[in-house]
Amino acid sequence: FYGGFNPAYPIISEANIEAKGGNATASGGTGGQGGYVELATDYHSDNTTTDTTVTQSGTIDISGGNATASGGTGGNSSGAIFLGSDNHGDCWNVTTTGKLIAKGGKGGTTGGNGGYINLNSNEIDTVYKLANLSVTGGKGGTTAGSTGSAWVDGVQVLP
Repeated sequence: FYGGFNPAYPIISEANIEAKGGNATASGGTGGQGGYVELATDYHSDNTTTDTTVTQSGTIDISGGNATASGGTGGNSSGAIFLGSDNHGDCWNVTTTGKLIAKGGKGGTTGGNGGYINLNSNEIDTVYKLANLSVTGGKGGTTAGSTGSAWVDGVQVLP
């Protein structure tokens, strides 16, 4: 975050980023929790510039780990994928053509919960494809995990 009147500049990410939870292999194990990925550039609203953008085209995956052995519980996607702003200032525009995945892990008995995706542009509508966002709960032998949520410019788009 650049405070006062100092402008921030663009973030361009073409990389694939994985912050997935690890898999559990033992009977009755629990998959690891997914992580947190944030790409944010902020500008002071008195210093509006179209340079403060986030452009992302790789795959970002923060899914929970699997635990498919007998009695296993899938890991939760407990973190978030956050592109844009609203932490400290504003972001002119977010454009994403990549896949954003925050799924719960598969479990032998219980699936893990899906995570959270937030895309936020302050000046121009965020550009994204709904089909590229995934926050599903993990499948379980007995009980599936809960679905997470995805928000774009303050509007819930999933589930």
